Amino acid sequence: GSYLFANLPVGAYVVVVDEGAAQFPARYYETANPNEAGVCQVCEAYGGVILSNASNLNLDFGYKPYGSGMIGDTVWFDQNGDGIQSGPAETGITNVQVNLLADLNGDGTYVFVLSNRTDAVGHYLFSNLPDGSYRVQVSTNDTALPTNSFGNRYAPSTATNVVVTITGGSTNLNADFGFSALGAMGGTVFWDGNGNGTQDANEVGVANVTVSLYIDSNTNGVYDSGEPFVASVTTTTDGSYYFSSLRATNYVVVVSKTGPIATTALTADPSVTGVACTNGMAGCDNQYGLRLGTGQIYMGADFGYQPPGVIGDQLWIDVNNNGVMDAGEPGIPYVPVVLYSGATAVATNVTDASGAYQFINMANGTYTVKVNTNDSNFPTGVVPVFDADGTNTPSQSTLTISSGGINTNQDFGYKYSGANALSGTVGLDATPYDGLLGTNGSGTLTNEDDGPRFTQQPCSFGGFIECGVARQRRDHRRLRTWCGWDQAAVEFG
Repeated sequence: GSYLFANLPVGAYVVVVDEGAAQFPARYYETANPNEAGVCQVCEAYGGVILSNASNLNLDFGYKPYGSGMIGDTVWFDQNGDGIQSGPAETGITNVQVNLLADLNGDGTYVFVLSNRTDAVGHYLFSNLPDGSYRVQVSTNDTALPTNSFGNRYAPSTATNVVVTITGGSTNLNADFGFSALGAMGGTVFWDGNGNGTQDANEVGVANVTVSLYIDSNTNGVYDSGEPFVASVTTTTDGSYYFSSLRATNYVVVVSKTGPIATTALTADPSVTGVACTNGMAGCDNQYGLRLGTGQIYMGADFGYQPPGVIGDQLWIDVNNNGVMDAGEPGIPYVPVVLYSGATAVATNVTDASGAYQFINMANGTYTVKVNTNDSNFPTGVVPVFDADGTNTPSQSTLTISSGGINTNQDFGYKYSGANALSGTVGLDATPYDGLLGTNGSGTLTNEDDGPRFTQQPCSFGGFIECGVARQRRDHRRLRTWCGWDQAAVEFG
């Protein structure tokens, strides 16, 4: 678009743009003229200049195309990631930049023309366009695009640029752009000290374990050689890991059996959640396959490994004094348990809400476990009833770990014991209803019965009702009905 007249003598000149030439593009109008500052008003297509021993290279003329063509229309939330705007949930995205590029001379090169931003419902429109070829581009890193909980901007679910041809002032309102939320998946690699396949409250994560993510091309739920690699991460100090910015597809998470878990046994695999893995169990393979939906966040791919040298595991109230923690018997929570090697304390653990404790990765050797019965959280009024090592040493036990063994039998049972007693009477309160049994106080009977004598008969409304044959049963709340076969009136609370 540049021009140059050289070797000119001093004098006055006029430069004229020949807008009637065959090469001049149709449907353009002048917007900049060297005779006027800013946008020209007269726009005479010529400019005058006086040369006096100096060149003038600033006689520029600006032209803008015009026409009646239009291109639009929507940037939207593609909730299901199918590339089609449908349903009331797939709404427009406000204030996203859309750029228009044009190739008006047909040489295949598109140049930037102008930009626009979507309105409150996600619409945009370029109007007054001359005939020609255009490319519409949506910004994929615009700050107006929403982000997921990991801070990742929504990703395009459609093409990010569309080529549109305007002919005869035509209108094209199909240049739409969809954006979908990206997903994430992850979990925790943890020390499963008791090997029960579940991360209990006192079981910690394993740091520095390598976890890799692959696309599960054949959707069989396991990694096969050659399937596309996505990324690798290492677990953090609490054993957690995650992969974000994931599009909807099938994935496989693979835990590398190296580093801190190289010689341990897999006891928890998300393929068999809630079940402890045993040798050869189907699904226990250090990997997990999952179909991740659009924007889905799945953080349940947890893997547990039983470390060597485990000591545990329970403090409880032995209600029936049988030396076994039966169903319903409560644990003793938040009590320190100290592990000694000889006279040296080598570790301390605090029981969790269920009364469980454990020490892991202990070297081979002889240890003594002692319960801190002086701690403020240790219940008062209890006495030991279970001695783990059978040496009559209350609240402590000695054991030996060899070959990285697992000893989760170091349990300590207690029962409540004291010299006090509770006693009372359940009876019928006769007239006057004063809430007291007898004239000599609670526990002593005089003129009041120590209990009703009832017979059980069927009632017309189904089931049974107990009908008093000695006295009526009463209290301050009365419900009167008719009972069974003898129509005897019964009042009961």
